[in-house]
Amino acid sequence: TPMHDTPKVQRVASGKFLANVDFGKIKSPRASWDFNIKMDLRREVGLEFDFFCSDTAQCSTYNIYLKSGKGWYYAVFSPREDSRWHRIRVDKSDFSGMEGKVAGWGKIDAVRISCWRFGYEQAKIGIAELDCVDVSAPQVCVVRGDSCATNTKYGSECPVFGKFSSITA
Repeated sequence: TPMHDTPKVQRVASGKFLANVDFGKIKSPRASWDFNIKMDLRREVGLEFDFFCSDTAQCSTYNIYLKSGKGWYYAVFSPREDSRWHRIRVDKSDFSGMEGKVAGWGKIDAVRISCWRFGYEQAKIGIAELDCVDVSAPQVCVVRGDSCATNTKYGSECPVFGKFSSITA
């Protein structure tokens, strides 16, 4: 769904959308599109998506917003060069601010892509293949050998257990 006078996106393939934006004709300071989507990011590192802009000089800033409850998380991202699809990764830690009252990372129900106008020419803008970034660190359970400190059965090995568990924690 486009915001204000932003042109509609065209679905060009499954999960791939493009829009032709004439920044000289839109009155809004940004071109923005909302995509309704249900996401639970509580156990995820962040998001990845493919992004395309035929003329990056037409936009001063690129933002991704995540709607949660009655608010939005937002982050800045940057495509690297014109007329190429780029894989963009935005970690949850990159979301530097919030607008409104968010309901948490587990209740994301829309994604907004915004390109803030800098120039007044045309640009083709696209987004594709939005996906979660899974937790990359292995999940580890550390068990400390504190109980051996009071158990005389282990004798002189107790300090070794304690030291080992402190180092690995």
